[in-house]
Amino acid sequence: MAPTTQARWLVTLTAGGIVLGVFDSFSGGESRGESRQYHAGGMADPTSEVDPPEVSEITISRGWDPARDAVAEKTLRGLIGASCTVGKQALGANRVPIAGALTTYNGRIVGVSTPEHDSMGRDFVRFEVTIVPEGLPA
Repeated sequence: MAPTTQARWLVTLTAGGIVLGVFDSFSGGESRGESRQYHAGGMADPTSEVDPPEVSEITISRGWDPARDAVAEKTLRGLIGASCTVGKQALGANRVPIAGALTTYNGRIVGVSTPEHDSMGRDFVRFEVTIVPEGLPA
């Protein structure tokens, strides 16, 4: 099987029991344990210790659609601090989710960003949601 591309992912958000749909991008979510080494005297080999892993903040975003996202933004602002679930699943070349490739992140919403705008701008605008994960992804 060939490696996949960044475009072949399905990212979804559910918060407060409300399915908020599909998002275009996902960043963060790295699992990492803090490490340290102890160097004993006499040039003994070092020993290491690793703390339990933590998962970094996740930011998901999508292109702003006023008909869909004006309501979603207001809903999510009222849900800051609420539990949520982000699903991230690889898609095959046929755009069908790959069985067993779903990763689920449970956490809390900590931020909602509306699109930046500029009267001279021509770029597509983005709607972002930031989540702090609780526990490891499943």
